[in-house]
Amino acid sequence: MPRSQTNQTIAKPTQVTELAGAFSAFNDLSEQLLLAYSALENRVALLTEELAAARSERLNQLAEKERLALRLQQLIDALPAAVIVVDGEGIVRECNGVAQTLLAESLLDRPWRDVAARALTQAPEEPGEWIVGTRRVSLSVSQLNGEPGQIILLQDVTETRRLQHSLDRHRRLSAMGEMVASIAHQLRTPLATALLQVSQLRGERLQAGDRDAVLGKLTSRLRHLDTMVNDMLGFARGSDLALARVATDELIHDLAGGMEHVLNDRQAKLIIEDPLLSTLIACNKDVMLGALQNLVTNAMDAGGPGVTVRINVVADGDEVVIRVADDGPGIRADVKERVFEPFFTTRANGTGLGLAVVRSVVLAHGGSIDFASESDRGTEFEIRLPAFRDDSLLVSGHSAASAMGLNKKEVV
Repeated sequence: MPRSQTNQTIAKPTQVTELAGAFSAFNDLSEQLLLAYSALENRVALLTEELAAARSERLNQLAEKERLALRLQQLIDALPAAVIVVDGEGIVRECNGVAQTLLAESLLDRPWRDVAARALTQAPEEPGEWIVGTRRVSLSVSQLNGEPGQIILLQDVTETRRLQHSLDRHRRLSAMGEMVASIAHQLRTPLATALLQVSQLRGERLQAGDRDAVLGKLTSRLRHLDTMVNDMLGFARGSDLALARVATDELIHDLAGGMEHVLNDRQAKLIIEDPLLSTLIACNKDVMLGALQNLVTNAMDAGGPGVTVRINVVADGDEVVIRVADDGPGIRADVKERVFEPFFTTRANGTGLGLAVVRSVVLAHGGSIDFASESDRGTEFEIRLPAFRDDSLLVSGHSAASAMGLNKKEVV
């Protein structure tokens, strides 16, 4: 047999073996691919189910958010207040129907500053309130969360203010009615004294010096009557005030000038501390002057001849602080809680309305009053009034009153 034939015959079993191994490997790989494909199909089916569930949940959430947004919009529309949304550029992007009705114009896509400048006028007696036509509104501003812009809320407080003023007036009139009988004798005594002095003036034998003394006593009694009547009228009037913009230094300057004659009579000193703050407040000048004069007079009555009264005016944030301090004997501990109580007095000829009127006037100006007193170290009354300011979002600011050159001075 030839050699080549022998080699071919020997090689055949090896090839068969390799081919069988290749088929076996192919079958194994095919089985693995089938298993992998089956697992992949199961995974795809599971993911499809999960995706369908997630999509359904997402759709439910979107539907719920739409219902919530609709309810929120209905709630905003139903609010009695005007709601306005302004973006970071100051343009109105959203508003409710109340805002459209209150401001009587289309607001969307308009600069809020222009709308406010046309429609809103700041109420001089209430720095936080504005006049819109015949209505009075309070304005509040809050920042949007997560984006530039603001939410402006305008709430109609016309009826609230009217009811508050009416209630305050009825309370004051009720208190006046209850005390008319008890205060009548206080009016009768100085009136009887004045009538007696008048009858003495009619005497033909009255000497010139005696006549002057009688006239002095008569004038004193008439001034006392005038003070009591003014106190009662001031207490009854309360918050029915017409307010204007007044500079604090001008107010103190007028106070010092008006008290000069009384200070001379009482041998008292009035010292105005330097520097004297010059800023604007919403104020009825005559009424506030009367209240401050009442405080100074009260200090002179408590301290007696030679008392020194100091006035200090400073700024504290958005407030103006007026302090009236004396070096008198101070207020007794047992009467401190009743200092502002109407018709309460520790003086025989007092009406008990002086400090009650002061408190009523300060409250009518949107302020507050408090005091501190120590035995033999005097008393200090502190009045806090809101400084007049313009909201920068609404209208341009007003310049403050110019300085009046009133530095620390002593009025004797």
